[in-house]
Amino acid sequence: MNVMMGRRCTGKHRTTLALAAAAVLQLPGLPIEAKPLPMDEINYGPEPEWEQFREMAESAIKDALIDPDSAKISWRYGLHKGGWKPFLKGWVYGYYTCGEVNSRNRLGGYVGKKDFVIVVNYDRVEYLAIDGPDAGDFVKENCALGVKQGLLVPLSGPSNKSATTALIKISVYGFTFSDITYGAYVDEVEASAKSSGLDAGMVITAFNGIKLQGLPPAVKGQLMNAATGPATITIMGSDQMIRLEHATASGAQQ
Repeated sequence: MNVMMGRRCTGKHRTTLALAAAAVLQLPGLPIEAKPLPMDEINYGPEPEWEQFREMAESAIKDALIDPDSAKISWRYGLHKGGWKPFLKGWVYGYYTCGEVNSRNRLGGYVGKKDFVIVVNYDRVEYLAIDGPDAGDFVKENCALGVKQGLLVPLSGPSNKSATTALIKISVYGFTFSDITYGAYVDEVEASAKSSGLDAGMVITAFNGIKLQGLPPAVKGQLMNAATGPATITIMGSDQMIRLEHATASGAQQ
């Protein structure tokens, strides 16, 4: 399934402007980032916060499915600022990423995971394409090409952070993290935090309801170590929220 989206969002209210069939993505092997326009003429829009992007994107993806309520959406990569080239169509610019979606068909059975790509610019979904019977695996192949080119970075994993990033220990909640763009990458987890469901490799995007994106590393550490009582953290790429118990230890070490 390949669809071109036009969507304007105002708060929680969105009005679908257009939903039309579009051509499949570029043929495999073609460079995704070969931009035909000068850089100073491209308007990518501001980088959206992850949760804002995710809400907008998942709404658009569900709108394109036969059974929206059955959708199971997996986010594997962070956002990339750049252009996506649909086959025989003009370039689409903004922030894009790839993922997987599974949903039920008209017979009520799940069709299996299908790769998708979605591009946003300001508060609009500019482009959405989902692999399907009429499109083959073009999205999957081109997303894989984007990963190979280093354009799409996994949400969790060592490649999402600098090798020189200092570790920050959150003694009172039993884990150590390093700073990344979208929040805090969990490097080490003590038994107390692990029993609550926290694992190394997860990315924390919010702590006690406070979004971590954009905060300096030291501020993230101070925020967590200064907290008292149980804490609730939000994990990137899922709806999962984890409650961590406060330990008797205190203080932050870097």
